[in-house]
Amino acid sequence: MYTFVDDVAEIEFNAFAGNYKNTHLLQSYQWAQVKNTYKPLYVGVKQDDKLIATALILIRSLPLGLKFAYIPRGPLIDFTNQELLKFFNNNLKKVAKANGCFMIRIDPGIAYKVYKVEAKDDAEVTEYGQNVIDILKNNGYIHRGLPLKMHDSFQPRFVAIGSLNDSTLNNYQNRLKRALRRIQKRGTKIESGTYQFLDEMASMIKLTESRKNVNLRNREYFNQLLDAYPETAKIYLAYLTPKKNIEIFTNEINSLATEIEAIKEKSPKKVHRLTDQINSLKSLVEELEDVKDEEKIVIGSLLKIDFGNTVNLLYAGNDVKFTKFYPQEFIYDYIIKESLKKGYKYVDMGGVEGSLDDGLTYFKSQFSPDIVEYIGEFDMPLSFKYKLFNFAWKMRQKLRNR
Repeated sequence: MYTFVDDVAEIEFNAFAGNYKNTHLLQSYQWAQVKNTYKPLYVGVKQDDKLIATALILIRSLPLGLKFAYIPRGPLIDFTNQELLKFFNNNLKKVAKANGCFMIRIDPGIAYKVYKVEAKDDAEVTEYGQNVIDILKNNGYIHRGLPLKMHDSFQPRFVAIGSLNDSTLNNYQNRLKRALRRIQKRGTKIESGTYQFLDEMASMIKLTESRKNVNLRNREYFNQLLDAYPETAKIYLAYLTPKKNIEIFTNEINSLATEIEAIKEKSPKKVHRLTDQINSLKSLVEELEDVKDEEKIVIGSLLKIDFGNTVNLLYAGNDVKFTKFYPQEFIYDYIIKESLKKGYKYVDMGGVEGSLDDGLTYFKSQFSPDIVEYIGEFDMPLSFKYKLFNFAWKMRQKLRNR
C-alpha cells in the first residue's frame, strides 16, 4: 500500500535523492534555497514506511497571477511501475491544483541516447528512455519533443557527463594531454575556497558574458549557491604570478640561447627546435607584458557542487587574454583528479548544444565525456489556461530563433 507524503523532511529527502540511480543536483532538497523566488514542495511516496519516490516541486509564478508546477530533472521514481506512477500522478495533480497551478511540467533525468561526440550518428535510443516516453504519454503527459538548442527547454537536453574511474585520465584527448603538460611548465596554479573568492568568480563570469554577449549569473547568485550547499560547494581559481613567471621564462630563454650558441651549426635540427621553444617563451612573456609588475592575477574560475555520486561543474569564466596558460583545462583536470581521489563516480560538465558543433562541446569533448541526451520535458495540463501559455511560449521561441 502506498502513502503520499506532501512534506518530506530534509534528511530523509536527501538520503533517498542522493542515492537514487537517476538523481540530479536539481532534485536535492537545497536546490529550492537557490531558487528562492519559487515556492518549494518536497513530496514523496512511501511503501511500508519507506520512501520509494520523491520530487522537489517548484511552484513558479507568472504574470496575471498564473502558476505552474515544475519538477527539474525529476521526479525520482520507477516509471515502469504503473501502479506507483498512477498513484504518484493522481496525488501530484491534487497538490498542483491546490496550489493554483494550471499545469505540471516534469523533466526526468532519463537518458534518450548516450554516446561519445564522435559516435553521435551511430547512437541508438535506449530501451528504457523510449519506454518512459511511451509510458508518460499513456498517463496523460504531453511530450514537448526532442529539441536541439539549449534555450528551447528549461534545462539543457544535451549534457556532457564523464565517468570517473581508472581510465578517466588516459581517455583525455591527445591535444588536452599536450596542453596539460605545457601547463606544468607555464606556471598556472590553482587554489580553492568559498566566500573569499566570490569577487574573483563574479569578475571572471562578467568577462565571459561580455565576450559571448550572454547573461549568466552574478555574485549574489553564487553566494546563494554557497549558502545552500555549505559542505560541498566550492570555488576554484586559476592564477598566475606574473613577476615570477616572467623571471622563470626569461632565465629559460637565456639558457636556451646559450645552448644554441654552443652547438651552432653542429645540429641544425636541434637549433631549430630550441629556437621554436624560445619563440614560444617570448610569446608568453609578451602575453604578460601588461601585468608584468603584478604579484598575482586570476585568469579563470569555476564553481562546483557535489551531490550524490556526482560532481557538478556549474559556472566557469576566464580571461581570454591568458588562454595560452589554459586556465579552464587546468581547473577541470584539477577537479577531476580531486574527485577521483574522493571516490565520486561522475562529473557533470553541464549542457552543450544538440548540434555538438559549439565551442563548449569542443572544449568539453577533450575530456572524453559521454553526451547524455535526455528524453525531454513533459506537460500535464490542469486547466484551459495551458493552451494559452503554450501558445505564448511557442511565439517566444520563434522570436528567439529568428
